[in-house]
Amino acid sequence: MYNVPPHYTPKGPRSPWKYIAIGGAACAVCAVIGGVTAVALVRTRSDVRAKATAAASVDPIRGAGATTLPAPLTDVVDTSLPEEPAAPGGTPTASLRKRPAWGKLDHTRSGNETVTEYAPQLDRADAAFVTGSPLPADGVDRALLVCRVQTFAKADAFAGDDLQVRIAFGHTPLVVNDGPEDKNLGYVSAPLATLKKGETVRFEVFDRDVWELEVITMPQTTWNGGALNVLDPGATIECRSVSGEPLQKLVSANSADADRAIRGLQTKKLDPTSSNWGFPDFEIVGAQRGVGNVAGLVGWDDPHAARRVAALDAATAALLAQKPGVFDGLHGSASGSATIGKLTAANLRMECGPSGASCTIHVTIENHAEKALSFTSYDGLGLYVATRDSGPHGAAFAHPNKAELGAGESIDLTIEPEQSLVLGTAPAILGVCLASRCQPIKLH
Repeated sequence: MYNVPPHYTPKGPRSPWKYIAIGGAACAVCAVIGGVTAVALVRTRSDVRAKATAAASVDPIRGAGATTLPAPLTDVVDTSLPEEPAAPGGTPTASLRKRPAWGKLDHTRSGNETVTEYAPQLDRADAAFVTGSPLPADGVDRALLVCRVQTFAKADAFAGDDLQVRIAFGHTPLVVNDGPEDKNLGYVSAPLATLKKGETVRFEVFDRDVWELEVITMPQTTWNGGALNVLDPGATIECRSVSGEPLQKLVSANSADADRAIRGLQTKKLDPTSSNWGFPDFEIVGAQRGVGNVAGLVGWDDPHAARRVAALDAATAALLAQKPGVFDGLHGSASGSATIGKLTAANLRMECGPSGASCTIHVTIENHAEKALSFTSYDGLGLYVATRDSGPHGAAFAHPNKAELGAGESIDLTIEPEQSLVLGTAPAILGVCLASRCQPIKLH
């Protein structure tokens, strides 16, 4: 559901930094006039590093005998889960089975990694945390657990720590979340969590660098009932339980938010004059996130989440079903040229491969306005191609050797649409747009 940046490999614990300033002439306005100060950052290789590395040699998430640090987590395909017997409702396994395709990934995370997310992380885990209470003395049975992790700004040399936190509560599946940039802070939530006395709770706290994850601390503790707090040289951690009436209030509030987003999609009509036909991509993602917040409290298989997944999928399908009708209307009204405002597009030529794909389009654009037409600004010239099956796809054109088309000038543009689109044998249009308002030209 969310894009993930390139792969990060976790590195070993950080060693202390020393900063050595190497002189240079300075002046009162060195940032403007000149004066050079070079700063060399030298990482010491003391026995502190050796001790830290040795302490991390037993992986607290995966146990003795594992590599020093965890390999990047990989997602498990849902169909690999056993078919029989069916998991009881209200468990992480049952939630994972009901996870929709768009719910596979949760927050954007450091690393090209996905985890077996049985439920999403909460957008407002901090709000859930403040409603929570210390863990009960006799054990946790399918409750929402939320942990707050605070570090001490020692991992990042120039700003606060950018945290990624991973937690395993006993036999509850691993949960992972990123904290905000430079805040030394992270929240992690685990709905449907179970924790018994004598079970181990394991934490991994990383700093997200540009190219890698680096360990801050990896504590673990045996839980014997009651409050779950960890005071570690690298971080302070407090976990709380949310259940009963406080949990129900959170479910009700987040369900209402999700319902508003879904209703907005149910009443949405596509706009044939816009460059993407008004398809509400961002609104769909927002609604998915809203439903995900419900599942993040009670799991995907809970009726509160399941009903809203079905309603959102139906609303999305209804929007997609509008696209062929929009195309038919545009194709039926299109001719071999188009005029939008003071812009004319005509003299259309198209060459395609034998299958009707791999097409190149040529069109002449003439600017009849009294001012120049930008090729690069948001309200400048835009193009798309579409078929009945594909809907609109933005089409790039080879930029001329100038940034704008002067008043009264014309130019021949070469357009190279996505090569897989079959434009040469099926009905197709070229959309010519100005300030996001478009008119069609018939390609085929």
